[in-house]
Amino acid sequence: MKALAYLISAYTEPKSLEKLVKALNMECADFYIHIDKKVDITNFKKRLSKYNNVFFLPDSMRVKVYWGGMSQVVMQYNMIKEMMESKINYVRVINLTGTDYPVAPNQKLYDVFMDTSKEYIIGFDVGGEIRDENSIKEYPHSEKFLRIWLMDGMGKGCSISKQINDLHLKKRKCYSDLGYKFYLGSEYWALTYECVCSLMRQYDKEKKLQRILKYSFAPSEAWMHTLFFNSKYRKKSVTGLKRYYTGLISLSPISYFEYNKSIKILNESDIDKIVASKRLFARKVIVGRSSRLIRILDELRNTAFL
Repeated sequence: MKALAYLISAYTEPKSLEKLVKALNMECADFYIHIDKKVDITNFKKRLSKYNNVFFLPDSMRVKVYWGGMSQVVMQYNMIKEMMESKINYVRVINLTGTDYPVAPNQKLYDVFMDTSKEYIIGFDVGGEIRDENSIKEYPHSEKFLRIWLMDGMGKGCSISKQINDLHLKKRKCYSDLGYKFYLGSEYWALTYECVCSLMRQYDKEKKLQRILKYSFAPSEAWMHTLFFNSKYRKKSVTGLKRYYTGLISLSPISYFEYNKSIKILNESDIDKIVASKRLFARKVIVGRSSRLIRILDELRNTAFL
């Protein structure tokens, strides 16, 4: 029985993607992979050609992905649609990147994901933000979460601030325009298939949400969360809602990462923090620069220590 559907987005590191698929590969798992349309897909396909449970999105469904833009939502939407077109009733859908790597052994992943009483997603109500001393220091502007801007399709050399300035005030959109609560969280989650299908049907109807997401920064960190925490599934969230925004890692239910100005490439010196986090995956793990870490994780996974 096919139980697990992994949705994986990648645009670099074909070796790392191959390593990830090899590590996660089980008879009960399928992989739906989107390769950024800005890059050549050939090497990715070549490296994974031996797997009959790996499905690359066709060129007609591939999009040019720009960080922080609506294209990330379109990419995820297309992967989910392709999975649903298979007509396979999976148990769990897991959204990852091509530079994630499993921390837990496959048997534990299987056991965790087969428990359908839990949904692995964490939300933050941007309209109900409670600001503590630390968050005020880091985000001093009271409107930090009140407004969102169009950020997609940025050309080479075009700064984010220039894009915002060029839009002028009339292009801004407010979360309050929705008429219901708007949520943020990590875009990498693990939801039951039933839940994902239900949220997709709802998203197709939510034209106002789609318009607001189009004018948002990092809408991929909001679309599923807004749908989920306004749905009947919200009570199944493994952690539920956060009242304080203390950084994106606090909103990440399945993946450990370190984020400052960019996502840190993890190495063997990070192993204690990775294990202590009790997350199921770690990001960014790149073949070559993270090879010793991969070997350590493989040893731990093979002994089922975690």
